[in-house]
Amino acid sequence: MAEEKKEAVKIGICIPLYNQVPSVFFKTFINLFIDLAQKHPLKLFNVDSTAVDVARNVLVENFLKSDCSHLLFLDSDMVLPQNLADVLLKHDKDMVSALYVLRKAFRACYRFKQADGHYKAPEKIEPNKLIEIDAVGLGACLIKREVIEKVSKENEGKPLFKMDYRNRTEIFGEDVFFCELVKKAGFKIFVDTSVLAGHFGGIIPESSFKGLVY
Repeated sequence: MAEEKKEAVKIGICIPLYNQVPSVFFKTFINLFIDLAQKHPLKLFNVDSTAVDVARNVLVENFLKSDCSHLLFLDSDMVLPQNLADVLLKHDKDMVSALYVLRKAFRACYRFKQADGHYKAPEKIEPNKLIEIDAVGLGACLIKREVIEKVSKENEGKPLFKMDYRNRTEIFGEDVFFCELVKKAGFKIFVDTSVLAGHFGGIIPESSFKGLVY
């Protein structure tokens, strides 16, 4: 029996920008881009100087006009390991993120949905594991094209990313809003805690990030 031909991987890298980027993002992004470009066709999408939810919606629209098989969201304040995309691709998951922590608190980028509908980050980060989760930040996240297409179709052309004010004091970010649409469409979301990305400008020095996590 002939072996089934695997679909070629072409990655659309989507980066919301705001005027300037830290030099550490630029240096680590260039390293990642050069390494990845030797293995797969790439297309770069970016949007400058607008709200992050608006930027993500524009980026996805442009991505869907391309022939890319995967969307890689990168935020311009991340410190990226060179093998980030390689490792995430190997998992062959609908949506999978690297691990990083928030800038203003030592809290993981991923969350679990509670019985009351709220989301909670884990108390402790499990090292070197692929974990199914309910929501994740989009600072370093790989998503298959079929996820974007189905979610977009089921959402009937409405924004896929939106700051969601569910009451007067609680804001659900555009990342959680999108993750809810992904889960509703029947897809699974994962985080690989072996892939560590730094978060520039936060309270945790990049040099000590790994030691603080594990």
